[in-house]
Amino acid sequence: PTWNSQLASKTTMNVASALTFLLSGILAWCIIGPMPWLTQPRQWFEHAGQEDETHRITPDLKLFYLFYAARFMVDIISLHFEQGRSWSTLIVSWMHHTITVALVLGSAAYDLHRVGSVIMFFFDWADPGAFFAKACLYLKDERQGARDPFQQGANVNFVIFAVLYFITRIGMYGVVIWYALTFPPLPEQRSAVMVLRSLLLLLAGLQIYWGAMIIKVFQGIGKDGRAADPREK
Repeated sequence: PTWNSQLASKTTMNVASALTFLLSGILAWCIIGPMPWLTQPRQWFEHAGQEDETHRITPDLKLFYLFYAARFMVDIISLHFEQGRSWSTLIVSWMHHTITVALVLGSAAYDLHRVGSVIMFFFDWADPGAFFAKACLYLKDERQGARDPFQQGANVNFVIFAVLYFITRIGMYGVVIWYALTFPPLPEQRSAVMVLRSLLLLLAGLQIYWGAMIIKVFQGIGKDGRAADPREK
């Protein structure tokens, strides 16, 4: 491709984002992965709001909470500098990041950090594939079409992203919503839990929206063998 500063900026930004999400996933695996309640959904809400030594948030989990919230705040700011994105996807991205920050900080503030931790643990595994796919798209040679090695790399990374997305962002996230809607909150937590449930459902709607866009990309791959980013104009 014809190399220019805008193309170089987009490529490096996506590679940096992919590495950041990988780092976040590794930290989540090291900090949240060993928690005994991670794979026990009924324990995500156990003793929430009560003085229980086993439920208190640990210092390393506090650090990860701050890291995660700060990263999404940076993402919100960086949306204002992105070029080539349609207004509709920018607004949806802004809503997605804002709701995620509210869920993370709100779950910590109201002693529902196990729920927030589960969301943070599963959310980052899919994204590196999407960012690596976008970086490959910026490096491809249009003249070679679907045979271009960077186009093929984009296709492979996108498939990895899509599989992990539907497992984590739709499947596992659906489990979180189910237990969040069915557990009985303490009386003093009722208002906070109502807000939490509303944010979870709003985020679920946005996840389904992104899922529909992923299906659209698959249709493009099936049609001409080329993945493309439908969010760009």
